[in-house]
Amino acid sequence: MGKMALNQQRTVRIRNPFVINPFFAYSAFWTVSLILYSLSNSGLNIPLDANLVAFLVATIALSAVAAFFFGNKFKNKTFMLTAHRASWIAWVILIVCYGAEFLYSKNVPLLTALFGNTFDSGYLVFGIPMLHVIISVCSSFYCIYHGWLFLKFKRCNNLIAMLIPLSFYVLCFSRGMLLFNVVVIALLWLMEKRITIITWVGLILLALFVLWLFGVTGNIRSGYAWNDTGYFMEIAQIPGDRYSLFAPFYWADEYLICSLRNLNYNVQFVPQEDLSGLLFCLFPDAVAKRLFPAVDIAGSVQLVQPNLTTSTAYIGCYLSYGYFGMAVYFLECIAIALIFMQVKFLPMPTKVICLAMCFFLYAMTIFDNMVMYSGYSFTIIIAILYPLLTRVWRRVRDASLRSGTVS
Repeated sequence: MGKMALNQQRTVRIRNPFVINPFFAYSAFWTVSLILYSLSNSGLNIPLDANLVAFLVATIALSAVAAFFFGNKFKNKTFMLTAHRASWIAWVILIVCYGAEFLYSKNVPLLTALFGNTFDSGYLVFGIPMLHVIISVCSSFYCIYHGWLFLKFKRCNNLIAMLIPLSFYVLCFSRGMLLFNVVVIALLWLMEKRITIITWVGLILLALFVLWLFGVTGNIRSGYAWNDTGYFMEIAQIPGDRYSLFAPFYWADEYLICSLRNLNYNVQFVPQEDLSGLLFCLFPDAVAKRLFPAVDIAGSVQLVQPNLTTSTAYIGCYLSYGYFGMAVYFLECIAIALIFMQVKFLPMPTKVICLAMCFFLYAMTIFDNMVMYSGYSFTIIIAILYPLLTRVWRRVRDASLRSGTVS
């Protein structure tokens, strides 16, 4: 029975390719960002630059065309997903690594927040230098992979494997990685489902709850009561009742708007025409910081409000090479997604996981350069390497069995 369980396979049918379609994500979320900006009542907003609007509308249109062809390619495509048990040895390794992170940092960010203290400085330097990224990205792939297996095969072993990394992200108060993992797992689940009106209603309500919870955790992380959004409303110049049940939604709304606002403010300045700065934006940040140590994108950004620091994925590209730099970044994103669409050597389960990750990252270009943030981009690299390393391991194991060196 155990052997059969290990080799069990089930057919996956992509009923809803739009939920793993990076091009659709880009078009949809940038459209939403433009609409929200026009509806915002923040006192910090200024009219959008005409050239910026033209650029964004053009990229939205081009991405929408690519999304159409993506849907045609993957609609109703089927492949086999094999069940795999999570190793208890992996659980032990992960837990030991998490414990070492907390001991090294002498801080459990969630507990610090619950005691009513801010921990922004401790939060930014949390973890063991160099190893933290490795631990985080390996945990992320492990979580997503076993989360998908749990939803498909309903095995407790896979559920535990998913919950261990999620618990780590909760304790770290890492809202970004937590959201990344949960959303990608949800996209993989939705990919196969028949989406009815009831499903849509449920998804909308769930999304609203997640956005509201994002605001509540933001209040707590800022050292305020869970229902006090006054700090954020004040810095964003948003009028209204700080204790309103709906006030936490301003966190998510303003995060989208302030990014576009800062980009809009910076396109009023003449770019530097700095090639190294542009290349910095095109590599994962862990690599870019070593290749171009003199580049300081964050220090060059002009902020409308110093506390609202995000400015979309395009800001560094514009400051380095204007709209040409922004166009290069957009084409890079298009090329990455096209490679995942067309590449032959990756098995379909890996390809689908990578596309679901890209969906999230391309949607978040309205917020920051998530595509090149190592915490996310390296997770995609781990996802690519996993089947290749597994294939090598199986060949080595089979060769050893044939030679009689392994009983």
